[in-house]
Amino acid sequence: MPEWFYDYCWTPINEPKIIIFTWEHFALLALVLLIGYGILYYVFQYKSKIWNKKLLFVLAAFMIGLEVFRILWLTLMYHDYDFISFLKNVRFDWCNQICIAMPIIVLLKKEKLYEYISPLAIIGGVGVMIYPVYVFYDYGGMHLLAVQSMISHGLMILIGFLMPLSSEYTPNIKKIYKPSITLLIMAVIALIMSHVLNVNYMLMLSADAFPFLAAIPNPWYFLIVIPIVACVLAATIFCMEKLIKKIKPSFSDILVMNKEDAEAYTIKQETKKE
Repeated sequence: MPEWFYDYCWTPINEPKIIIFTWEHFALLALVLLIGYGILYYVFQYKSKIWNKKLLFVLAAFMIGLEVFRILWLTLMYHDYDFISFLKNVRFDWCNQICIAMPIIVLLKKEKLYEYISPLAIIGGVGVMIYPVYVFYDYGGMHLLAVQSMISHGLMILIGFLMPLSSEYTPNIKKIYKPSITLLIMAVIALIMSHVLNVNYMLMLSADAFPFLAAIPNPWYFLIVIPIVACVLAATIFCMEKLIKKIKPSFSDILVMNKEDAEAYTIKQETKKE
């Protein structure tokens, strides 16, 4: 392979680098936004729940494929064949847990679980798009895993947004306890695995990556983190609720229904309006 590719995109670097707000960051962000725009363009062209279900299935399969690629790449590149090293490659951060759980939920067609994970996926995806501190921490520049990570986080946002547009699920601020339950489970898993593997998942060991929290000892910075996360979660669900209720009524499958089903659907919609 070309020397520049081997040095810049393939070889694991020896010293960690935090490369945020650089051309690499903005280039990958632009790539993700461009892909997302292209997909959403067709979503709003078709406005079909049936088409969205199929799209969601494809995106979920691609997401789990990216996670498998990441785990295998790390395992083979570093020869991490023992169980503990393999677990470290799996990772148990906020986004890694979602990137494993979310596609499984979609592929198994567990639509009742969408509201438990959709807002959390959007929060994690948007957060990393803005401040991808760990994306570029271990791999400098346009490394394969940096590209994989940014695309995975973009998929988190896209899938989280498409979940209510492909099912009966509609975000509801009154049901904030459901994603809160998921977040609590994720935090417990992160806490356990942080101590088992001695790796800092979900700030369970330290907050060194965030300057305004780094000076506060563990666990006292959670007195700041928890209220912030709660407010962000509430704001995300509230905004999703307003947006989805506005655009979801225009999404139907009347164009792909047979004549009798289409007429029945029209009557049902008119009855709801009355």
